Amino acid sequence: DSHAYLGTQLCGDGEIIAQVTQVAGSGYAGIAMRENLSAGSRMLQLGIDGVSLTKRELRSNPGAVAFNHLFQTQGKNWLRLTRSGNTFTAYHSLDGINWGIVISTNISMNSCIDIGLYAENKTANGSMTATFENVQLNGVAPLSAPSPSNVDMANELEPTINVYPNPATNEAWIDLGSGYDAQTNIAVFNHLGQLVQQIPASAIEESLLKLSVQNWDNGLYWIEVRIKDEVVTKRLVRQE
Repeated sequence: DSHAYLGTQLCGDGEIIAQVTQVAGSGYAGIAMRENLSAGSRMLQLGIDGVSLTKRELRSNPGAVAFNHLFQTQGKNWLRLTRSGNTFTAYHSLDGINWGIVISTNISMNSCIDIGLYAENKTANGSMTATFENVQLNGVAPLSAPSPSNVDMANELEPTINVYPNPATNEAWIDLGSGYDAQTNIAVFNHLGQLVQQIPASAIEESLLKLSVQNWDNGLYWIEVRIKDEVVTKRLVRQE
């Protein structure tokens, strides 16, 4: 399960769509939904080698050997994964409009899972690069590359940062707690990954910050708190 990976967290239902426009070298590039980023986690992923093969990979039980299935790509370089409850469905397409189902299966995963783009070698000592275009997200925060330092710091800061009330109707408060720092920056994204509001460090003068949400559409939002080089993401629901 060793990949170059660019991803984010999905809590609940959602989907990822991507067009793989180039695979240089020997390997596969595609999209993945995983219970977590540890080796052997439950997952479903779909990728292509950029030449002729599509690889579907599935693991229903942690630590089990992944089930792989190779088949002819036939030019279908648009890939799509959806989650509805514990039903995961993989699709491919020639044009990103007309979709054919590759597999639909039930996998019992946690409510919050990892979702993103991946690239992998076919051989242990090989090298490859991949190009993705037309990446679309539904129900998730923007993609970001994981790193050990980010993960460690996020675990430490996570309990100190709170957003309330949740759901919110007119206003919400971001309490940075002990995580407050003069280099704190905040960005808010909607469920499509579009930037809704950005608050630079120069506008944050204390650990408690008010958000006016009365003009936002109802739905799920992601609040990204960046403190120096570390990031903590919180969910906020806007509801009348």
